[in-house]
Amino acid sequence: MLAAGPFAACTASYTTPTLLDGSHTLSVRSTDDSANLEAPPVSYTWVIDTVAPDTTIVTKPTDPSTLLQGNFTFGSDEIVVTYECKLDSAAWAACFDTYTTTALTNGSHTLSVRATDAAGNTDATPATYTWQVNSPLPVTTIASKPANPSNSSIGNFTFTNSKTPVTYECNLDSVGWAACGATYSTPTLLDGSHTLQVRSTDAGANLEDPAVTYTWVIDTVPPNTTIDGKPANPSGSATGDFTFTSSETPSTFECKLDTGDWAACPATYTTPVLSNGTHTLGVRATDAAGNVDATPATYSWDIVAFLDGGTLDAQSLDSSAIDGTQGTTLDAEIIGTVDAEKLDAEIDAGRPDVITIIDVGQPVDVQFDNARADVPPEGQPTGPEPSPDTAPLPGAEPNPDSAAPVNNDTAAPANDDTAAPANADAAPVVTNLKVLGSGFCAITSSRTASPAGFLVLALAGLALLRRRRR
Repeated sequence: MLAAGPFAACTASYTTPTLLDGSHTLSVRSTDDSANLEAPPVSYTWVIDTVAPDTTIVTKPTDPSTLLQGNFTFGSDEIVVTYECKLDSAAWAACFDTYTTTALTNGSHTLSVRATDAAGNTDATPATYTWQVNSPLPVTTIASKPANPSNSSIGNFTFTNSKTPVTYECNLDSVGWAACGATYSTPTLLDGSHTLQVRSTDAGANLEDPAVTYTWVIDTVPPNTTIDGKPANPSGSATGDFTFTSSETPSTFECKLDTGDWAACPATYTTPVLSNGTHTLGVRATDAAGNVDATPATYSWDIVAFLDGGTLDAQSLDSSAIDGTQGTTLDAEIIGTVDAEKLDAEIDAGRPDVITIIDVGQPVDVQFDNARADVPPEGQPTGPEPSPDTAPLPGAEPNPDSAAPVNNDTAAPANDDTAAPANADAAPVVTNLKVLGSGFCAITSSRTASPAGFLVLALAGLALLRRRRR
């Protein structure tokens, strides 16, 4: 029995007549050989639906869109449906009513979608949407790179990008593009100029254009340092003036004086005030790549006297301090305290050319000449020594601006017939000692027999200074 019609004989295989869309019920019953009728009959109800659903695209990306992916939602005029999507020229594939495309390249794209209802009817006129993807290209930044110039044979790089995810390609010295990571190290390179190009591709296969470029110079050869200007050896200056050059430009310099530490210095360099003796200056250049001269240039010289413009330590005033200064003028500032016993020891040792400066801390002008004293043979009398009573009394200091130096030329000439023969071993005589700023305008020594006269004069000056400072 079909629907509400009467029961009619049918076979075990049964086909209904053509039915209209809608709900239908078939009832079936059997009768055995004894005429027993099955009760109740078996029934089955089903719905006939021959109309395909209509598919609708509910939400979609803007046109144009800067997004690499397109986001969609779909609808249908039937409740129970499934969907298939087709992106551009790809094949139909099952999708859900909420759908996101894969990453897309810039340009035009079309999405088609069709619904299939529960009865298997598929929309024969799929819904479609076409839009333009206009996403900015990825932009690579070289976040870290080797210095330029660099003393490393390997260049280390890191990259960042305006988009994510991206992939990178590198091209070193125009060899060709090859995949590389966001952290990249070159192979070992030769000295010279090198160029790295890097470009990225975003998830939508959009290729960065133009590529980012970095050029740098590799320099692994240290410079050679030369000392062009230097003090004489030996030198009478308390300071040493130097000039340096390097085989590479630009370069910086470091200096090492004696046992000191290396320290930055200019290409024109003057040492601090140095003591008498041997000194050594080392200098090394560093080029722009950071290579340091491994064999610094060195120069050693002896300071044998303090000449114009230096400073003297009173404690260092001994025979070596003024050797070789006869006939020259010494302008210097004296630092420290004079040791009178040291002066005595020098004079006792037969060195009357040693000068102890009395007025400590004042500029002095000391003039030496090559006159030599007539020193009598051992045991002969030396003649009268100047009296210390001739020293100025306290409170009666001579005026430095008005005191006149004693002129040796006014002394009566010696009688050639009575003069003792000159001693060839006699020491040079200090003929003029002027201590600026003190009570002495001039001291003249015409000692002809013994250094004792000079000793008395020096000690007299020292006594005067002590009286003045009390």
